[in-house]
Amino acid sequence: MARKKHKHAHREQTAFEQKFDALVTSTVTRIQNFWQRNKLIIRAWAVFALMIGVFTTLLLFLNLYTNFDAWLNQATASMLAGALWLLGAGGQTVGTVVTSKIFSAEIITECTAIFPIMIFLAAVIAYPSGWKKKLWGILLGVPAILFVNLIRLVTLFYIGYWFPSVFETAHLLVWQSLIIFFAVLFWLIWVELFVHRGQVQHA
Repeated sequence: MARKKHKHAHREQTAFEQKFDALVTSTVTRIQNFWQRNKLIIRAWAVFALMIGVFTTLLLFLNLYTNFDAWLNQATASMLAGALWLLGAGGQTVGTVVTSKIFSAEIITECTAIFPIMIFLAAVIAYPSGWKKKLWGILLGVPAILFVNLIRLVTLFYIGYWFPSVFETAHLLVWQSLIIFFAVLFWLIWVELFVHRGQVQHA
C-alpha cells in the first residue's frame, strides 16, 4: 500500500515538473519573440533614459564646479532683453534680471531652454540613425528650440503686461507644456525629413 502511494506521488511530481518546464520554456520563448519584435524600440528607450541621466549628471557637475548656470541665465536674459529692445519695449539686463517698459522678471535655469534641449538631444541620439543625420538634427534642432524659448519669454512679458491675472497659468502650465511639445515636434520633423526620407531615397 505504501509503495502505491509512493508511485502515485512520484507520477504527480513528474507531471508537475513537466508542466513547470513547459511553462518556463513558453515564457522564455515569448520573451525572446517580444525582444526580436521590439528590440529597436527597447534599445532606443534604454539609450534615451541613459542619455537623460548623462546630461542631468553633466549639468549638475557643471553647476557645481563652474558658473555654467549663471552664464546660461545671463545669456538667456541678454537675448530676451535684445528681443524686447527690437520690439520697442526697451529691454535691459542687470545680471539675470530683465527690465523693460512693460514687465520685469528674473531669469532662472527653468526659464532657459536647457531642459527641452536635453530631451531633444537624448531623443536624437537614441533614435537608430547614422551620426551624420544625428549631427544635422542637433545643428538644426537646438537653435530652433532656443528660438521658440525666446518667443516663450517675450510672450510671457507681454502677457504679464496685458493679462497679469493669467501670467502664472501661462508661465507654469501653458508654455511649460508647449516648449516640451515643440522639442518633440522638432524631433519628429527631423525623423521624417532626415532619417525616413533618406532611407526611402536610398532604397
